Amino acid sequence: MPKLYVLLDFSEYSKAELLLAKKMNEWYGHEIVVVHQMDLIVPSLANPDLRLKIIYEQQREISRQWFSLRDSVFDKFSMIKYEIIEDPLVEFLENNLDAAGLDIIMMGLKGSGNLKQIFLGSTVTKIIEHLNRIVIAVPKSLENFEPTKLLVSVHPNFEFNHGSFEVFLKYIPKSIHTIEFMTVARENDDIVEIEDFLKKLTIKEYGNLVNRFVLFKGEDVFSQIKTSITQNKEYFLVVQKGGRTFTDKLFRKFMVNELVFDGSIPMIVLPV
Repeated sequence: MPKLYVLLDFSEYSKAELLLAKKMNEWYGHEIVVVHQMDLIVPSLANPDLRLKIIYEQQREISRQWFSLRDSVFDKFSMIKYEIIEDPLVEFLENNLDAAGLDIIMMGLKGSGNLKQIFLGSTVTKIIEHLNRIVIAVPKSLENFEPTKLLVSVHPNFEFNHGSFEVFLKYIPKSIHTIEFMTVARENDDIVEIEDFLKKLTIKEYGNLVNRFVLFKGEDVFSQIKTSITQNKEYFLVVQKGGRTFTDKLFRKFMVNELVFDGSIPMIVLPV
């Protein structure tokens, strides 16, 4: 059974992460591995004994916080592995993720609070960039843990990773019944080409899920997307690493900051 690595920092995002992880465990039996990277502060002149004492005290405090948070989400019989690490998260994950690429990473999604800036928390960005894995980024204000639709952002200029998407579909919430493939047409885009691309995606069968597509175009396209998505709390947003929605500066700014942070939509990043 694939593992779900939940990267926890005991911030205001942590409980939402664990609640979603709990749901995934209930749906499909994912083995949950909670990982916390210590922010180790040791005086440069500390001798080995003092260093060990400082590390021990920090680990004890971290464990206290973990047990308190764990007990507020899971029952006492839940089997959850917990790791306190000193090594960088990327290094730890590289050494522990399965070779088959089935393990999933979950992190809290932090915004800058300023829509004029583009900001994915540095840890989120680093892990997405360095690890070609499925990543679930959870906003702190997540309320709906049983969405009914996947909103999948695609574009014909970027090859869609069907393999990773189908792996992810094996572990989606059981409440989901619809996939909506979505893209944005810019001024110079070929509308016919885009529509043909979207139609081909909807023809492919994904189990019993209903497939459809939506194309946003026009002068005020971002307002259209906002109206369509933020008024409906039933979506999980899916983007692909390396695709337009993740690399395009303006589009990423809108989709990530405004829709994910403010719209309480968890974002799933597929590998290339």
